[in-house]
Amino acid sequence: MKNKIITITCCFVFTLLACKSNSNSKNTNSGNKETSGSAVMETESCYLMTMGKDTATVKLVFKADSVFGSLNQSYYEKDSRKGTLQGTKNNETIKAIWTYMQEGMEDTLATEFKIEGKKLRQKAYKIDPKSGRELLSDTAKFDKVYDKVNCP
Repeated sequence: MKNKIITITCCFVFTLLACKSNSNSKNTNSGNKETSGSAVMETESCYLMTMGKDTATVKLVFKADSVFGSLNQSYYEKDSRKGTLQGTKNNETIKAIWTYMQEGMEDTLATEFKIEGKKLRQKAYKIDPKSGRELLSDTAKFDKVYDKVNCP
């Protein structure tokens, strides 16, 4: 129990220190954070989708045509999927590889998003009947809708 309290306290202190070290960043009300430490500007956006008791969050960091960030899906009374995104942005379309952990195993999925104002849309997956795995179809629609939120 004592180790757990120490761990939680350390995490809290590190979080506070991390927040202080980002004080040089410009934070706007729209949830975007821009830093100008290099010639290429980084922009950060966060999104949230709720489906009943299930939630999904997306954090995107844009630097030129590159995109990286995270996609976390939390399912009520089921295993969650949490992982990183890495890809490219072309106009308002983002194509990325999602590397995530589920049930203690790492896996990857191609994913595609489209930015529409204060909404982020994600293409839905379909199940491959041969392998039983999810995959992204070229004909899939951007059915999953996230709302833009302020980044923590």
